[in-house]
Amino acid sequence: RRGGSGGAGACTCASGAGAGVRAAAVMQKTHVLARWPHEVDVVLSALALEACHTNTVHQLGTTVAVLAGVPLVLHVRECHLSVEVYVFAWGRIAILVFLDNVVTGAGDVIRSMKSQRVPFVSQSGVQMQVEQFAYNRISNMFPPGSVAIKIETLLRYIRGDSPCRLILTGFSLGAAYATLVLAKCFDSLPQSKLLQSLLVRGSLVMFGTPRVGCQAFSDKLQADALAQELQIVSYSTQASSTRDPVSNHPSASKNFGMTRLFRHSNPVTPLSVPSVDDEKKLHDVLLYTRAIKQQLQQTKPDFWHSLFP
Repeated sequence: RRGGSGGAGACTCASGAGAGVRAAAVMQKTHVLARWPHEVDVVLSALALEACHTNTVHQLGTTVAVLAGVPLVLHVRECHLSVEVYVFAWGRIAILVFLDNVVTGAGDVIRSMKSQRVPFVSQSGVQMQVEQFAYNRISNMFPPGSVAIKIETLLRYIRGDSPCRLILTGFSLGAAYATLVLAKCFDSLPQSKLLQSLLVRGSLVMFGTPRVGCQAFSDKLQADALAQELQIVSYSTQASSTRDPVSNHPSASKNFGMTRLFRHSNPVTPLSVPSVDDEKKLHDVLLYTRAIKQQLQQTKPDFWHSLFP
């Protein structure tokens, strides 16, 4: 009996120690989010993107990294034609990563996006146009009117943790897809309480994104983001005076007398990287993720050490 009692005591102590570790992790995460919420979203996006593009997430349930004592875990992977969506969770934050597994290099993206525009139908009645190639690709996975149901389906495996907000991210065409899905989400807000809760103080984090829509599309996206207190950030690698060529495509100027104006959804933040012998080499996801991590380590060391103690 004495031995049994001692064993139970040992289990209780172990359980208590585990609870203490979990409580410390929660406190650390709360502290980091309170001081640096936007920076956290950028790092989560970069780490999730890096994992997807380097094929280090081989199966569902894979832990990509541990930030402030909390694991970043892959929960869902879905593919439709060439478009892939990965769903990660960090505590109660859900991260949707978009990518195109066929059109990847700078030259491929520029050749595919031929500056053709199609209407973006909105319940608001605002007349908007977006780039045709990206819109058609993402609309195969997210048909008009289906975005709320689709997001709920993608998050079904982590609903037990009650996701409190949403980050959408992507590189290259994936960033364009993330932008278009966010616009669809904003358009569906009146019909979806889930989206209403997820988008408040959420984020759209874009790496190497092409231009997606016209001025009206960009203006409405920014206005909707402001109303939801949602952060939109866009990064482009830059070596000397040369910028990732995909960030300058499609054209933002008039072409052959026809107005083909495309705009970024938000001002683009340059990421300084070493010089390259070909500007197309600037369009590299690992170049982006390394640069953003290095920048944050150098400019916000307190944040970085709090996230990775």
